[in-house]
Amino acid sequence: MVNIKEMSSWIRNFTDWVRPFYQATFGVSCVHCREEIAGHYLPLCPECASELPHLLRPIRLDSPYVKGAWCMGPYRSPMGSLVRRGKYANHLGIFEEMGEILAGAALDLPAIDAVISIPLPNNRLRSRGFNQSWVLANSVAGFLALPQYQILYRVDGSEQASKTLLERGDILTGRFEVRPHFESGFSPQRVLLVDDVITTGSTAESCALELLNLGVEEVYVLALVSGR
Repeated sequence: MVNIKEMSSWIRNFTDWVRPFYQATFGVSCVHCREEIAGHYLPLCPECASELPHLLRPIRLDSPYVKGAWCMGPYRSPMGSLVRRGKYANHLGIFEEMGEILAGAALDLPAIDAVISIPLPNNRLRSRGFNQSWVLANSVAGFLALPQYQILYRVDGSEQASKTLLERGDILTGRFEVRPHFESGFSPQRVLLVDDVITTGSTAESCALELLNLGVEEVYVLALVSGR
């Protein structure tokens, strides 16, 4: 019987080995500045790769539901360009690599009990094939040796990227719900919500509100980039 986990690991290792030869032969453009690159593990030129952050910076959300929020950099940056390429080209490997960067930086966070990913709309999950927030949360949880829960599901089927800034900030309730089997007995008191992008913060607030109603005491938010 084929071991899917071992097969996925083999494919990723083979891809990492062959990528420099492919790039050197055919040329690949940097996703941020469009310069031709060769041999880097992410689609960035050396100059843009040197701008990737390795420390967290705080985000001011002014929310009664979120105790603290952090990201690694602005949306208009090499890391933001990687996020866009990963999402809109369905490039899982980019988020796996950035998840490792995010996980290392997460050592500076306050003490937390569990990690939670923000769910995608079902149609987006089907078309993309993965939830980038789950990929990032999985890396952070593994690095910090914490449990990771998929506790929330999305009721509002539309994605934030399709909405105006005013629409994003209008409604906090009714967008997410807690999965029924978590409605009793959920014990973590300090949880970390993980996403790829924070814009207005309304998605994080909506999720935080549901978690606080469940009995969680403190909700923190961590993202790769912020548009704020």
